[in-house]
Amino acid sequence: MSVSTSSSERFTRSGQTTGTRLELWVRPSAVEGDGVGHLVEQVRALEREGHVDDVAVRMWDEALDLSSDLRTHREREARARVQAFKRWAWQNGTEIRGFGERRHAARGRMGPEYVTQRVPRALLAEYEDDVLVNVTPCDSRERCISQRLDAIEAAAEAAQYSTPRSRIIR
Repeated sequence: MSVSTSSSERFTRSGQTTGTRLELWVRPSAVEGDGVGHLVEQVRALEREGHVDDVAVRMWDEALDLSSDLRTHREREARARVQAFKRWAWQNGTEIRGFGERRHAARGRMGPEYVTQRVPRALLAEYEDDVLVNVTPCDSRERCISQRLDAIEAAAEAAQYSTPRSRIIR
């Protein structure tokens, strides 16, 4: 479910500008073939056309390790974002579909146990001035994200044409 709000959740990155920022989270396996490649192109087109200020395409594994020590920046970033998305959903009284149940897994036959959770195939996070304002997940079909990107483009174009023009006084 996708809901907008003006939550106080802030995420800053060095060099981040104010304005609209999109993060598209995808599984590496989803990008290959007929997967979500069209979504990557669609978000980049929004940035090229000036409808959004910044776009980032991020990768996360199909199952996110929630309890082991973090080994890479990618794991650290994915875990932090999942926590932020869930906190945003809780604050807005909604649920983000596509996250599986937490499960226990092990590395190898006798390896240490850890907690894992399946993540959506694709997820679009929208930020306004570094405030998380909308989360749109899609697990089986990417149409919901594509429709959301179409709505962002339409709103940006409508705002562009509705700006008041200066009047010429004679």
